[in-house]
Amino acid sequence: PTYVGPQAPCDSFSGKVDEKHAAAQGRQNAQWAVQDAAMFGMGKGSPIYYDMEAYNSAKRACVTAVLTFLDAWTRQLDAEGYVSGVYSSADSGIIDLAMNTKVNGHPLAEPQAIWFALWDNASDLNCAPFVPPGAVWPNPRRSKQFAGPRYVKIGRIGLDIDSDLVNGAVAR
Repeated sequence: PTYVGPQAPCDSFSGKVDEKHAAAQGRQNAQWAVQDAAMFGMGKGSPIYYDMEAYNSAKRACVTAVLTFLDAWTRQLDAEGYVSGVYSSADSGIIDLAMNTKVNGHPLAEPQAIWFALWDNASDLNCAPFVPPGAVWPNPRRSKQFAGPRYVKIGRIGLDIDSDLVNGAVAR
């Protein structure tokens, strides 16, 4: 299950993480995601992946806002009994989570699972050079989107889909 909410303050999406209220937004969005998951019958122990699309990680204030938001997201999901996951680009959200141990003067709460976008067309869980193999999230806690959209037709229904290798937490 993926939850989409406010995005990085330095990207092109309309709904933004507010740098001054990022922690409160992270907690609130986690609470809403838990309500949605429960409504769909996904109980405690299920993962919920926050979809944080790619952003400009060269802007430090933006990175701090994203990490503050995701730290609060993870802490709130943990408190609610759910598994915290984050979907993001390997070269922005995932590397920022991997390379930072603190945010706002306290330890950064790491999500239990990651789902990273790295369109290298390799059906593997390698996230190098962004995250070394086994570092932070071992392979059983990783999923990878390895190819971008392609058109697939099943019967009369056509879809644009991405290709993924799922090895991380899935819904219960």
